[in-house]
Amino acid sequence: MLHTVKRLRPVPKALLALVAAAVLVAGGWFAWWTISPLFLNKTVSEALPLSGADAQAGELKLLFQGEFTGADAFHKVSGTARIVESGGETILRFDDDFNSINGPDLYVWLVKGDNTRSDFLDLGRLKGNIGSQNYSVPEGTDLGAYDRVIIWCRAFSVLFGSAPLG
Repeated sequence: MLHTVKRLRPVPKALLALVAAAVLVAGGWFAWWTISPLFLNKTVSEALPLSGADAQAGELKLLFQGEFTGADAFHKVSGTARIVESGGETILRFDDDFNSINGPDLYVWLVKGDNTRSDFLDLGRLKGNIGSQNYSVPEGTDLGAYDRVIIWCRAFSVLFGSAPLG
């Protein structure tokens, strides 16, 4: 019994060109998404929201404060983080001296100790890598359950920097 071998039809050059173009576009987008933040800065200058009697008195109640340090020689973060209360609202505040190397998919988290994998409070995307900014802490949050604020890259699970809160 003889077996015949079927020849495969050659793939059209147009299809190969289309696949190659799709791979280049996807690779270019990924490279831009991961590398461009290293060259781009976003400066934020948010005023500290004051409400009610605090606005008239110009006072805030300072609950916690800490200084940022970078996670390593590449992931550099510096500046002051404060948790303040104004008119019953709790706010995490990065002061004007806040400065971080930029990166993709950066978030602000409150954490306990070194546990960045499970027990954290996500306060949202980092608004900018330079300057003053405010993050609302949800009502009813037990601030005693957290002892530091971190800048976390969610896409790559990388710590950029942290500020112990005391």
